[in-house]
Amino acid sequence: MEFVGREEDFDPVAQQLASSEDEGRADENEAADQRPVEPEVTVIQILLASRSNTKTVLDIDNAKLASEDFKMNYAKEQAMRMAVEADISGLRRVLDDMNLGRSDLEMQYEGLKDELIMLKRSHQVEIALVKTHVGSQVNVSVDAAPSQDLNAAMTEIRKHYESVAIKNRKELEAWYQGKLATVEIEVMTNNEQLKSSLEPTLADTQKRYSAQLAGLQSMVTSLELQLSQLHANIAHNKQEYDMFLNLKTRLELEIAENRRLLDGEDDSSTQGVTKMITVTQTIVDGKVMVLLTEPSIKIMWLNENGLCGFTCFRYMNAL
Repeated sequence: MEFVGREEDFDPVAQQLASSEDEGRADENEAADQRPVEPEVTVIQILLASRSNTKTVLDIDNAKLASEDFKMNYAKEQAMRMAVEADISGLRRVLDDMNLGRSDLEMQYEGLKDELIMLKRSHQVEIALVKTHVGSQVNVSVDAAPSQDLNAAMTEIRKHYESVAIKNRKELEAWYQGKLATVEIEVMTNNEQLKSSLEPTLADTQKRYSAQLAGLQSMVTSLELQLSQLHANIAHNKQEYDMFLNLKTRLELEIAENRRLLDGEDDSSTQGVTKMITVTQTIVDGKVMVLLTEPSIKIMWLNENGLCGFTCFRYMNAL
């Protein structure tokens, strides 16, 4: 605090003394009229700031509740997606089992083909043995009388076995081909039905969950931005509130100091005190700037010799 004092002596003339006393009383009344206004304005501003701060806190609570609701919905959708994926995995396992069954049938087909080849070879070996046996008998009984009947019987037997073998082979091939065709048709039908039923469901599920996940992600991002903005607004409101509170405290201290100066003087002197404080409020970039000018105090006093004088001083107070 800086003091600059100045004293001026006046001629002890009664007229000038009376004029000075009237002027001092007028200044004192004017100062008394101006003092209560500034604290009331400051209190109103503080109440407004407190109300804005309370509203901001309520907005934050609402945003938190909305964020928790979105998180719960996201968890439910995630669980539903996992269930659908589990169903898809089960259907894929069924498809794998069907593929394994098809492979097993193909292996059985190959085995039957090998068995048919072996039967053909065995039949040919048996025919060769029979021919050899018949040839040896013919050689032995070439000179016998009933040789023609034996040859006819062997020929008939050979034809009979050949016809039976051909019939069995055709029946076996027909049965195998029919069975294989039936199995292949069933496998192809099942595969086509399974693919036709799974592909649209899988594509629709992936598309729907991708859209839902994108929407939820955008909502979460928007809520995070809103929370950041709310935190910034709270910090700004708190700064303004602290500034207004500091201003109120300093104004109250100054008012108390002025009252002490007005009421605490010696009884032997008559003094008049005038204090003028100018508060300027400016809005810069959306922020409220408060400027308190240098206050000045003028004190009129009367000493023991009847001399009247003024003491003017200024003090600087930084907000």
